[in-house]
Amino acid sequence: MTPYAEALQSFNRYIGEHTAELLLDPQMHALGHICRATIHEATAEIARLRAELDRYQGREIFYVTEDQAADACLSLAATGTAAGAVVRATDTGREWVLTPGRDWLPRS
Repeated sequence: MTPYAEALQSFNRYIGEHTAELLLDPQMHALGHICRATIHEATAEIARLRAELDRYQGREIFYVTEDQAADACLSLAATGTAAGAVVRATDTGREWVLTPGRDWLPRS
């Protein structure tokens, strides 16, 4: 797990544990709102940069939903898709990359 993902997970855990406090204290509520907006901006920028890097590296990207990912990986590995191809779940952000050995590994 990346440091960003760990920080995001910790933040979400904190929000879950302190929801009542965040809702009752106006300053904490405002701070939580600002943090959420910042997280959304950072996540969008990471996705944009990752897509730019993938285009630069000539990777083939396949967009699916999380439910379709397993079937897509099996199908693409069987059809001779080039190693380095990426299956990206648009609803969860999870990704898998095709290795030269024709295995799909989670991409962080």
